[in-house]
Parts: sequence; C-alpha cells; structure tokens
Amino acid sequence: MKIKHILLSFVLVLLMKISLGQDLLKVGDNIYSYLQENPIKYNNPNNKMCHWIEGNIGLYSYTKGGQTNKPYILHTCGGKFLFGILQGVSPESHYIFDMDGDSVLDYKTDTFVLPSWVIEANSPNRSQENNLSSVMALMYESFNSNLGPSNPKMTEALLSLKSFYQDTTMTNRDLVGMLEFYIVNANRPELAIYAISKFEMVYNDRFNKNHPLINLYKGETFMNLGQDDNALIEFKKIIKADENFIPALVYICQLEENVELSEENLKKIKVKYPDHWIVKNL
Repeated sequence: MKIKHILLSFVLVLLMKISLGQDLLKVGDNIYSYLQENPIKYNNPNNKMCHWIEGNIGLYSYTKGGQTNKPYILHTCGGKFLFGILQGVSPESHYIFDMDGDSVLDYKTDTFVLPSWVIEANSPNRSQENNLSSVMALMYESFNSNLGPSNPKMTEALLSLKSFYQDTTMTNRDLVGMLEFYIVNANRPELAIYAISKFEMVYNDRFNKNHPLINLYKGETFMNLGQDDNALIEFKKIIKADENFIPALVYICQLEENVELSEENLKKIKVKYPDHWIVKNL
C-alpha cells in the first residue's frame, strides 16, 4: 500500500507539473504571437513596481483570481507597451522580459526589471544639448574623492535624476532611463554590460563625445564578467584623459599580470592617496 501511495503521489505531482507548464512561455517566445493565439480576458491595472511612471504596470490575465497554467502579461502606459510576463507558482514563479522592444522574451529572472527601452519609447524629447554632463561629473568626482559614493555630490547627482521619473517631456529622459537601468542592475553583469554599452553608443552619437564615467562603469562590469583585458582598455582610456583618477589607477594595478610590479605600484598609490575610500579597502 505504501508503495502504491508513493507512486500515486509521484504521478499526481508529475501531472501537475505537466499541466502547469503546458501553456507557459519561455525565452525566445514572442509576446504578441502568444496574445494572438490566446486573447486576454482581464486587466489588473495600477501595480506600482518602481518609481518611474512606466513602472506603474498592468497585468493582463485569463482569470479573475490566481492562475496557474497561463502567464500574466506585463504592460504599461495603458497597454501601449508589452514588455514581459509573470508565470508559474511560487517558489517556481518567475518573470521573462523583452529587453529589446522586439516582442521576443529574452531574459528570465525571479525579480522585477523595467527594461530601459520602455522609458526610451515613452520619452520623445531628444536634444544635442547635453543636460546630463553636470550630473555625470558629480558622480565621477565623487568616485575620485576620499568619501567616494558617500560624497554629498553623489547624493546631489542622484536626487537630480528624480525630476525625470514622472515627467515624460523631460529632454534626454531616455538616456537617464538607460543610465539608471545600469546603476540598478550593476550587480547583474550580463544585464549591466548590455545597459552601459547601449548608453555609451547613444550618448556618444547624440553628443559626439564620451564621458570617463562610462569607461569606469564599463571597466568594472568587464571585471565582473572576468574579461580583464577589456576592463584594462577602459581604465587606460580614463588615465589617458585624467592621470590622477584613483579608482582607475587601482584597477590597473590589480589587473597587472606581473605580481611584483602590481604590488610595487599599489604601495605607491597607498602612500600618495592614503585617505581615498578605495585605497583604504586594499
């Protein structure tokens, strides 16, 4: 009897998993194609997921209550943009997001992400007048100061971005969305390198110039990905323009393959910049 009971339980669990998974979506699927085959029935609006106005999302669903064998379709701006799905039963529930705006699901995760393309698509005003340079300068200066991210300049910079969150008419708001997407996802290097590379491309194209803060962020992300050669290229670009930028000097030393040379240069940095926040952590 016990064996039959165990086998019956196993079969029931297996059948449940098959049932739950039969209509669920996966990476590579197209949201719009799915909706054409499975028209939505209900909308659950006004779910605030982040501070951007686009982060007030709606959930298209197929039942009024909880659903198990169908995904919730994530949308924003009154259904103007579909950008992902939420599906499964806890603890197996997860999101899959369209990260490029092409309707194809690209990125699976257990936490919410607002793809930067949504903000970009909802921010019509662009200008070649660089209204981000002062903010980025404050951030860059903070990293090079003894206080680092604790510097009041960093707080000032981040607070200045708040005006972009709810006002879709702000000029170059799309770039602010890309930059913050990088900052929020810096601990996810596979997302971070995509974000900062896209930001660099758009920033350079719009303003016809680069900013060393971008090189810093790219270099750190390459390090997190284990791509030390690429990281070194970015840090050397910074030093070429600013030979006294301490974080880049430290990173270059740490990436030096010659151990003796690395240790010698780090000692010099410790003597020259003993109070710098990165140096104190060496």
